[in-house]
Amino acid sequence: MGGCLSIEEQSVKITSKSSKSSKSSKNSKSSQPWMSDQSTDANGSESILASNLRRFTYKELQVATNRFKDDSVLGAGSFGKVYRGAMEEWMGELPKGEKRPLAIKMLDEESFQGFGEWMAEVLLLGRLQHPNLVRLLGYSTDKDEAVLVYELLENGSLDSWLFPDDHSGEYKHRPLTWEERVRIASDATQGLAYLHSENVIHRDFKSCNVLLDKDMRAKLTDFGMATMGPESGQTHISTRVMGTMGYLDPKYLETGHLTPKSDIYALGVVYFELLTGRPPSSGGDNDECKLTTWVRSHVAQRRPNLDAVMDERLEDKYSRVGAQKLLVLAKHCINEDPAGRPQMENLIKTLQQIMTQPSGDEGNGAGWGRGGGGGGGEPGMLTPPRTPTTPPTR
Repeated sequence: MGGCLSIEEQSVKITSKSSKSSKSSKNSKSSQPWMSDQSTDANGSESILASNLRRFTYKELQVATNRFKDDSVLGAGSFGKVYRGAMEEWMGELPKGEKRPLAIKMLDEESFQGFGEWMAEVLLLGRLQHPNLVRLLGYSTDKDEAVLVYELLENGSLDSWLFPDDHSGEYKHRPLTWEERVRIASDATQGLAYLHSENVIHRDFKSCNVLLDKDMRAKLTDFGMATMGPESGQTHISTRVMGTMGYLDPKYLETGHLTPKSDIYALGVVYFELLTGRPPSSGGDNDECKLTTWVRSHVAQRRPNLDAVMDERLEDKYSRVGAQKLLVLAKHCINEDPAGRPQMENLIKTLQQIMTQPSGDEGNGAGWGRGGGGGGGEPGMLTPPRTPTTPPTR
């Protein structure tokens, strides 16, 4: 599946001068910025205390997690650990006496980079709310710890449903149905569209940052790398490159110029993952190992082979017309020219159309037949063929 929680291992990060200069104070708890509980953004205008988040005590979190026992750990990364917890309902949303399940993310005190991400999530999620964003319920700076408390999404991350476990090679869950995949694509797109409407760029959108609730509805998480987008009159912001290989916009990687279209590139990769059941790369950094290259090698043919790219776990139980539309949509999202990538409203509209297409239909839409048969596809929609590549490993 790839270590969803391991940001340092998966992400491209260029250490800033400020990070280096802070090295001497990094190991001293008394020097950590969160100790004052009065942390601000770059303009010094926002405070955690000004948000509507609950401040938890360390004792409350100890009780919620059974004293942070190992069997409560949901995952871990360079930032620290995430624990499963539960607490008596305090928000008036659940029946009296019922416990609210929680995901409790504790920052490692040695992680300076992690603190920046911790603060970004507090400031962002403290003011933004949407049905397709994971809900931040509160935080704690008690006992010299930096902790975020989220709603717990019972079905975990999308990547754990699409790919086998890295160690056992076994799938953890049943296959996602076609209807679930399209709905997840729609939910994730709407969450990202909301961020963009607030001029926020996620900057690390990927399948392991898409969480699924008990009803298999998707919500975006991990906003530690999120940043404000270009202001009016600007075409981009110039920033150090951050994100995850396989999902990174090549133009952003090349120039450091970040726009909302960089998120749309990553969204296209996740669409490909939903269609193929394959990870974004097969382990190497070269172009031949990329999922995008492998898919293009099939759909760029004169008679594209839809069956060759679709997730075999679907067992042909999907809408061929819908799959064709989503494949073309994903292709446009990964256009090398950011200006050629779709607008969010067009993505949402097309996904809504796909959701109305019944599963198992026999239409072939743009003329894409089984096994490469049928017509020649939509003219001008597909890129020229590349050298055939070995498919990324499942």
